Amino acid sequence: MASQDIDILDTDDPGPTAHESTFYLKRSPTASSYYDFDGMPWDGEQGQSWMYAWHARAQQEGLLPSSQPRSSQPTGFRSVARKAKTLLGSPHDPKYPSYYGNKGETLPLSTDSELIPHPTWRRSTKGWLHQPLIPGRTATFSGTEDESGMVRSFYAPSNPLIFDVAYHGKKKEFINGKSEIGKFKMATYHPAVKQVDEILLAMTKII
Repeated sequence: MASQDIDILDTDDPGPTAHESTFYLKRSPTASSYYDFDGMPWDGEQGQSWMYAWHARAQQEGLLPSSQPRSSQPTGFRSVARKAKTLLGSPHDPKYPSYYGNKGETLPLSTDSELIPHPTWRRSTKGWLHQPLIPGRTATFSGTEDESGMVRSFYAPSNPLIFDVAYHGKKKEFINGKSEIGKFKMATYHPAVKQVDEILLAMTKII
């Protein structure tokens, strides 16, 4: 679900609580809408498995409309680009927002793809940009890939404020000790819930 709606903000709202042993959320109503990563910690380890929608929008507001990804390589060529950066002595260069083609995962994104140039290829392909989202903060992510976590926004370059949220699935562990990050899955959006009697009271005052 693309984020365009407005929350009923409540800074005292503790948010949905997580079960200590499984991290799966207890579905408790909150006064602010939120994205649920269905039990996946945002950092892939022990981090929070949900984030307020208004935190996500605040982070997106720091992105300027642009047709140019910071990383010009499509997702499938990321490992090659990472090796090249290491050889050049700059493995920690910021790479987000980066191109996302949605070829293997076919996420049900709510925005249309747009033509995005790839200077290194000297051509353009249709797709989206994706950007890390970090729960509990409002500043736009500007760190390295190692700090980016599992959660991403997906948006057409012309408008970062209309976006979807997805997260990497669980890592796949192989016998040889190597691991691979799972495919993206759409986060579950939970709209803000306000007590009915409070809404009726507010309407009565307006009338």
